[in-house]
Amino acid sequence: MCLYVCVCTQVRSTEENLTLARHWLADSARLRKAIRHAMTTARTLEHDAARTLNVAMLAKLNSTEHLKENINAQLAKVGGNEATVTHAQAFMHACRF
Repeated sequence: MCLYVCVCTQVRSTEENLTLARHWLADSARLRKAIRHAMTTARTLEHDAARTLNVAMLAKLNSTEHLKENINAQLAKVGGNEATVTHAQAFMHACRF
């Protein structure tokens, strides 16, 4: 029944609990910092991926537009040739009679 031993034990236990609490606070602060860093990194990577996809899609769109213009030019040329041929055939047909 020594109160002195019990008080020392309580003091030691309280000091150990305070030390553990400080360690837990430090650990939680490190974890919060690591989570913030991971979220920032993920957001940056997401923006980079979106930017890369946008650039790729714009390149494909430009390529498609160029191809469309080229095909339209060729169709116009063929249409012009077709009109010339039709005109020439009509002239030849008229000359026969």
